[in-house]
Parts: sequence; C-alpha cells; structure tokens
Amino acid sequence: TGFLDKFHVHNNPYGKDLLAILETLVPEKYRNPKAKIAYFVGCSTIAQTPQVIRDTFSLFDKLGVEDVTVYLDPFQCCGYPLIAGGIEEEFEDLAELHYQGLRRYRHIISSSPTCLYTMKETYPRYHFNMGDRFMTMTQFLEPYLQNANYTLNKKVVDRFIYQDPCYLGRYLGEYERPRDLLKLVTSRAPLEFNENREKSSCCGQGGCYSITSPKTSDEVSRRRLSEVKERHIPTVVTHCPSCVSKLQKNADGIQVLDIVSFLNEAIDTHD
Repeated sequence: TGFLDKFHVHNNPYGKDLLAILETLVPEKYRNPKAKIAYFVGCSTIAQTPQVIRDTFSLFDKLGVEDVTVYLDPFQCCGYPLIAGGIEEEFEDLAELHYQGLRRYRHIISSSPTCLYTMKETYPRYHFNMGDRFMTMTQFLEPYLQNANYTLNKKVVDRFIYQDPCYLGRYLGEYERPRDLLKLVTSRAPLEFNENREKSSCCGQGGCYSITSPKTSDEVSRRRLSEVKERHIPTVVTHCPSCVSKLQKNADGIQVLDIVSFLNEAIDTHD
C-alpha cells in the first residue's frame, strides 16, 4: 500500500521527480520533436544509474547517432513495478498513457530491457500493441559500431566478465549480441560466469524481491559476485539498471558497468 501511495505522489516507485532529474541530463540535440526514434530512459536508470544516461549521449555523439529524441513524459516509469507488485488496474492506466505517447515513433529504444519487455510483450495483453518498433539498446547500436570510424581508448580493461540480465536474456532472447559487440570493439571476448546465458543466475534485484526480501536479495548479489572475486576479474559488464545498481552496491572493489558505459569508455573518438 505504501508503495502504491508513493507511486501516486511521484508517478514512479522512487519518491523522486524523475522528469526533473532527466531534464538536467538531456542535451538540446536530443530534444528533437521531429525525430522518429524515441529513447525511453526508464525510472530505474534515472534513479539508480544516471551516469548511464550521460554515457549514452556521449556514445551517441562519438558514433554519429542522429534522429533520436528523449521521451520526456511526466511518467518516466513503464509500469513494470506496478504489474510486478500485482497492481494491475494502475498498470493498465499507465500502459494506455504510454501507448498514446509512443505509438507515433518509428522505433523505441531504452536503457532498460525490463522496460522494453514490458512495453513490447505485456502492454499487448491489455490491448496496447505497438508492434515490432521496439529495439534493445545493443540492437540499435550494432550497425553504428560495425560501420562507424572510431579510435579505441588504449586504457580499456583487458579482463572483463559479462553478466546476463534476466530480461535481456531469458525474456528478450538476447544473449550473443552484447558479447559480439564487446568483442567487436575490444577484440577480446568477455569472460563467462560458470552459470551463463539461459542458466545465468539473477543479480538479486529481480521483480519486487529487493523490496520484500532486501537482506536475501543482497546475499544473492554477493553470491553472484563471489565468483568474480575468486577469479580476480576486475570488471563486470551487464546491461540493466537494476543489475548495475544491485551489483555495484555489493561489489566491494569490483568495477560494475553497463555495456553502454563500457563501450563509451572503450571508444575514444569518432572520426
């Protein structure tokens, strides 16, 4: 009940004015009302990993990305926390709001695989179907990374391991593209957890688990990171704001980066 009350006041589960925060992060060139591609940032990215937003715009600039505008709606939440918490009526109302706001775009990209899955697969169950216009951030970036001329940062880390986010992998079926892009840019395949791809373990943040069982949620995260520590791997790369936030909280000296942040650090300049 308190969770829903907070949502009613702030339009998101974090108790913050996320649109105001996002407004401070968006460069003018990504406020183009005529753009055909909408960047739906998502509440978790704004509240937990704002650096990923800055890194996204930096990487866009380096790769020469055009025709993208940020979706600057008062509701910066796709509704996943509502449906995960069983608050179905409120979720349906929010789904309709975003359906009306987003359906005019040719493509919709997001920093959050959970947001993409919710809008692509869950909205249609409530008759708000926007078809095949959704793209993961890695799917969107792939042709730019394959075709753009850029130079690499010589200080890019040598050893890094890739963590499969549940929604990007199990639910959206994207396992190989992040690995392929990391190898394309760095010429090094990421190291693998013993449990990877379809058998990957959760970071501990899934659903409302960190709200209902916070101590156990952190223990799941620490258990996931224990393998990284044992193998003395300095950096974990993943692609989910909840994974990044949860793993960073329990990292104890290990660097945890979203793949966009990692690629932005790895790419020095765009020619």
